[in-house]
Amino acid sequence: MLGLAGGSALVYADPVTRAAMFDIVSNTSVRIVRFDIPWQFVEPVRGRFEWNFVDQVIDDARRRNLSVLCSVVGTPQWAALGGSGVAQTQPADPEEFGKFCGAVAARYRGRLAALEIWNEPNGTLFFRPEPNAGAYTAMVVSAYRRVKSGAPEMPVVVGALGPLTGTNSIGVAAVEFVAQMYAAGVAGHLDAMSFHPYDFGADLATGGLYDQSPCRQLIAIHALMAAHGDGEKKVWLTEYGAPTVDAITPQRQADLIVATARQWTEVSYAGPMFVYGIRDDQANSPDPEHNYGVATFAFAPKPAVEAVAGLVASPGAMRPEFALFRDRGDLGIGAPVAPVRRQGAGLAYEHERGTVFRVGTRFVVVDTAVAEVARRFRVAASSRFARGIVDCAVPGGFRIFARPGQPAYAIYGAILAAWSPSLGFPVGDQQQSEDGGVAACRFERGQIVWTRSAGTKVTRS
Repeated sequence: MLGLAGGSALVYADPVTRAAMFDIVSNTSVRIVRFDIPWQFVEPVRGRFEWNFVDQVIDDARRRNLSVLCSVVGTPQWAALGGSGVAQTQPADPEEFGKFCGAVAARYRGRLAALEIWNEPNGTLFFRPEPNAGAYTAMVVSAYRRVKSGAPEMPVVVGALGPLTGTNSIGVAAVEFVAQMYAAGVAGHLDAMSFHPYDFGADLATGGLYDQSPCRQLIAIHALMAAHGDGEKKVWLTEYGAPTVDAITPQRQADLIVATARQWTEVSYAGPMFVYGIRDDQANSPDPEHNYGVATFAFAPKPAVEAVAGLVASPGAMRPEFALFRDRGDLGIGAPVAPVRRQGAGLAYEHERGTVFRVGTRFVVVDTAVAEVARRFRVAASSRFARGIVDCAVPGGFRIFARPGQPAYAIYGAILAAWSPSLGFPVGDQQQSEDGGVAACRFERGQIVWTRSAGTKVTRS
């Protein structure tokens, strides 16, 4: 399922602007939209609810035959920690937040496709005074129980995580935050996890090559889910997009959306994906934050409008790269966790317990340890695993060595050419100088050193 994410813009827009935004949504042919329900404005005083402006947006969406995913965000001052007037402040009492989510579910039962808990709580910008996975989990648990008591069929989506890679003043790394959520007891209190895989110029599959990319974060997040009994649940991409600034032209934005949407369907735990956003926030702004729309501030469609419409019109279309792997059957390495990606001289399709490579017309399956070395070196395995050895399709030779329960290591080029079984397996990866003039590797029974000036020296121990 593909949708559009409007954030708070749909809720705060005047009727004319909102109608124009919904016209853009209609032009993309998507059947679901995501927007915020701001608690601070719906319940500004404890027990006094002002639903009218939310009713209008939901009714407008339903008149256009659109389903709705709502994210409950913002804390009214009366409920905020320390009485803060900043809406992004965490609630002082998670039960108050849960009560409000229950009220949302009761009022809009049958009119919401799902309810999402907050937005990017792992970021300081959206969760004050600082991200706190324990506090967020308490909110989730309370909300889940309240929603399910009144609307048991309504899916509760949690996380809405920003793709942060480090823990610092900006926030907490997404994977670390999920681990903390599970430590705090979130297991069993979600119907889906959500994540925002912004990568600013790279599609999802390409990111699979690089440590800390959104793709690798998704793999790690789902592994945590599986480890805590939630592995059968999906991950929803409730925001994904690219700002049309600098090197990202409007056409490049469209291409990234199409590529990532197609790639996402190749992942076993893939849930719905929402393209952010509907319309640019400002005109002629150099700030990326104001340029995510599939239409300009003046409502002129960018190429992404037609691109999204094309995705909706052909939901079963697959990339040629994926089609090569589709009928491989059960490979004994679990379910796919990342899209098919180009890797070195071939293609790689990563699964839970290994990766299947295609080089030319040949398929090779290797376990996770070998596949991880191949990924780090950006090479594709091209031979079957035999006697602890896998060769890769690299000019000059590239070989990965692995034994059960031990790390896998690689050698290549002149070092590989000088290696013989009498040296045993490498005890670490081959080391190479930045200028390529020196290479060395230690083995179980010796060492090989190569220099551009002196050639190869083999020392046996």
